[in-house]
Amino acid sequence: MSRLKLKGKLLNLTRSLLVSAVLASSISFALATSDAGGFTANAQPLPKAQGKFRASMDSLTQYQYPSWFRDAKFGIWAHWGPQSVPMDGDWYARGIYEQGSGHYNYHIAHYGHPSTFGYKDIIPLWKAEKWDPARLMKIYKKAGAKYFVSMGSHHDNFFLWNSKLHRWNAANMGPHKDVVGIWQQEARKNGLRFGVSEHLGASFTWFQSSHGSDKTGPRAGVPYDGADPQYADLYHEPAAPGDTAWYSNNPKWQHEWYSEIKELIDNYHPDLLYSDGSLPFGNEVGLSMIAHFYNSSAAQHGGKPDVVYNCKQDSGGRWVQDLERGVMGKVNPYPWQTDTSIGDWFYNRNWKYRPINWVIDTLVDVVSKNGNLLLNVVQRPDGSIDHEVETMLAQMADWTAIHKEAIYGSRPWLVYGEGSVSARGGSFNENFGYGSQDIRFTTQGSTLYAISLAYPKDNRLLVRSLAKASDRTQNVISSVSLLGYSGKVEWTQSPKGLLVKLPAHAPSAYTAGLKIKGKNLKPVVLPNVVHKVMADSRGVLTLGAELAELHGGGIQLETKGGKPNVGYWFGASEFVSWIVKVPAAGSYTVAASISTVNEGSQLVLEAGARSLTGVVPNTGDWERFQEIGLGSLTFDRPGELVVKIRPRSAEDWKAINLRSIVLTPQSHANERALSSANYLRQMSPGWNLGNTLEALPNETSWGNPMTTQALMNGARAAGFKSVRIPAAWSQYADKENNINPVWMAHVTQVVNYARNAGLYVVLNVHWDGGWMQSTFAQQAAVNAKLKKFWTQIATNFKEFDDGLLFAGTNEVGVNGVYGPPTAENSSVQNSFNQTFVSAVRATGGKNSTRYLVIQGYNTNIDDAVIHNVVLPIDTAVSKLMMEVHYYSPYNFTLNDKSSIWQWGAIAKDPAATETWANEAYADAEFEKMKTAFVDKGVPVILGEYCAGLKSKYPGMRVFSKYWDQYITGSAFKHGLVPMFWDAGTDGGLFKRATGAPLDPDVIGLILKAAR
Repeated sequence: MSRLKLKGKLLNLTRSLLVSAVLASSISFALATSDAGGFTANAQPLPKAQGKFRASMDSLTQYQYPSWFRDAKFGIWAHWGPQSVPMDGDWYARGIYEQGSGHYNYHIAHYGHPSTFGYKDIIPLWKAEKWDPARLMKIYKKAGAKYFVSMGSHHDNFFLWNSKLHRWNAANMGPHKDVVGIWQQEARKNGLRFGVSEHLGASFTWFQSSHGSDKTGPRAGVPYDGADPQYADLYHEPAAPGDTAWYSNNPKWQHEWYSEIKELIDNYHPDLLYSDGSLPFGNEVGLSMIAHFYNSSAAQHGGKPDVVYNCKQDSGGRWVQDLERGVMGKVNPYPWQTDTSIGDWFYNRNWKYRPINWVIDTLVDVVSKNGNLLLNVVQRPDGSIDHEVETMLAQMADWTAIHKEAIYGSRPWLVYGEGSVSARGGSFNENFGYGSQDIRFTTQGSTLYAISLAYPKDNRLLVRSLAKASDRTQNVISSVSLLGYSGKVEWTQSPKGLLVKLPAHAPSAYTAGLKIKGKNLKPVVLPNVVHKVMADSRGVLTLGAELAELHGGGIQLETKGGKPNVGYWFGASEFVSWIVKVPAAGSYTVAASISTVNEGSQLVLEAGARSLTGVVPNTGDWERFQEIGLGSLTFDRPGELVVKIRPRSAEDWKAINLRSIVLTPQSHANERALSSANYLRQMSPGWNLGNTLEALPNETSWGNPMTTQALMNGARAAGFKSVRIPAAWSQYADKENNINPVWMAHVTQVVNYARNAGLYVVLNVHWDGGWMQSTFAQQAAVNAKLKKFWTQIATNFKEFDDGLLFAGTNEVGVNGVYGPPTAENSSVQNSFNQTFVSAVRATGGKNSTRYLVIQGYNTNIDDAVIHNVVLPIDTAVSKLMMEVHYYSPYNFTLNDKSSIWQWGAIAKDPAATETWANEAYADAEFEKMKTAFVDKGVPVILGEYCAGLKSKYPGMRVFSKYWDQYITGSAFKHGLVPMFWDAGTDGGLFKRATGAPLDPDVIGLILKAAR
């Protein structure tokens, strides 16, 4: 054993012995498992201060809330520690041990692999060299804070107090300062109450990822540094199987936690103690800690505790319930607290700070509901705060100077407020688009304060709750004044409400605070306002989140990107609805604006008796909204109806944010009939959504993101008129060839994206793993499968207009066999074409006359012309098209191992140029298709063509562009619709996530050539 490891072993042992010594005098470590699966201490109680509070829920109901906390209303929190060092945000210490996470990737790039440079190595980098607690506390006090909370220990098991029980603390490492003690000293100097937050209880299971290793890559199986026993006092011991909950069921850890939090309480005597979770461990370990905290304080304050304990559980009067980044939906009978942050919890270089109006609105809303706001002011790793943060705190100071009498020492009114934004209670629910009509109430004795959460633009504020009542003794108002304004304001009272005319020059840019005196001030009952969705001048119906009726206990209205949306939609039983006035009969295209970080959530839109189903892709961020096509609805007559959006089922549902549903009358452009005479100009040029829906084993496997409405919009905006969508089906089907409905819905969604953008669509059955083989031996089986697939696909799309085309197969041949087809190969391919056409036509609807696209063997021009493609028998007249592909010469376009990198008349180096397949050859090939098909009334699509680039020949781009332009132009001149192959990833025409042009040069030359 090395000397270093021996030292670690001794240090770990020392911590265990110290903890044991604290407890040994009065505790038995014999534990029994409770019925709930937790652990309870047998025999003797945990050591705690003597007093009336015992370790039971009943005993804690004796607690009374101290007046200092009820009066304080606003506290500032320093959520700060070693995890600030990378400036990469919250939960860094855990994320670096989760392969593939953002924290892991950042750590690898900047520090190295966590098997050799782990969190233990981040700790010494935390120096706090610019920390000036005296200055900061003065700023916080001026901003209006009445209490201050220091981080005690986060889930990283690193203490910010000078602990004698745990070597991993800030006095011993990092800044070598007793951070908690110094913060406490400065808070009390400035007359602020002092609190400490502990996140330690969850640390044991939270940090278990540090014991793992990479699952893939060059370091797969190499243990992270958390698996090293010498660091077990930081990263903990490995958890037992099944011990994965927020709070561990490990009895040793529970008692270790108790002794360390007891040390914090006994040595620092905080006025407030915050636990990041519900009642710690859900048993008498947590209850004993609260009893000890209360009894210790009561002993110093005449038998009555003068402290506050926060945890994230309904209090029943036993403690102060905390809601992380959330609010109550109404006035809570017990004081409560929301904890939130102006940014990420730990410093994050990528996060934008909250604007001051958000902080003010949150404070006012929380106070109106009997709560306090604890606001994290994010510190840099060196201890300083950004200039932007100082500016915000100065703005806060100006606001509190004006409105302090409406906040500090106030109590809630009979109702918290009025307005269009009504938040439902819950954590992680804090983004609301408040306006001047949103008013919050507080009281000081008989004085009522009404604070509008924005200053009215027309300088008129209507308080509907203070309308004249039928009872003349109610709401007898004697005076109204505006906080921060020395002049008099004009006001009138009517059955509609109290109307106040405000000065044009606002005392505060963020709110308007009214001070109202009178007798028997009680809120009148406000009528429910029914909002109906009306069409705009173009007949478009926009079903916005702000007009929606929300059904369910969790779903909320919030704000993302400055616009309202329906959020917190976790429950599959919850839904939203609108009353919609349809202006005219007809067909409407339906699209939803949605964001989510989840994949594949399914929803249903119901409009009267009609319904549509959609699959929601992962948009990558909760604030990144995308337009998702849901299909089209046809209304027989104008009139009112209810439109509802609901989860398809509990099994298919994952949370989404919904901003709006838009119903757009289908334009003449989208309903224009595709014709054999005009197809070339209607569809040219076209573009391929390559390497996406046909990718194996799933859509993103070949490097492209999920398809979005933005991508299709971008393609149409660039000038493309059609899109070919290669799709796989076999991998999404069961053994009986039944296509998974989730996949069918997703393909439908992508088709809708294209149709919503005004693009013609060619949808096919692509290579799909190569199950189609043109041999007699496989002919019957392939035809049976092809028939079943196309029956399902066509049935699904049977009501889509003729802007959707089907293509039966793609480059079908025989595996490993190259060259011209045999008579057998051609005959079998002809049978595939017939099976496809017959299956689609049999489904009826608009499929009876839809354009269908067939191919010859290998989708090759010569194989189609020379080797006898027989057009299928078709019940529709002149509704068949041919498809061919062109990649000649192969060594130039596709063979990345070839030294051929120049082409055509502009080529300079004969050694780098093929001797065949030049411009004249291409013209001759397309002339064959013109003569054999186009001139006979059968439209032709050049479904794929492109010339790839070879990285070792940087000069190839000139020749590649020339080839792309020439082939596009020649195909178009010969009557073929050119549809450029775009493989996406880094070499495509568009940024797949946004639809922005990625290669405007090639886009431009294609558009120019296809005229």
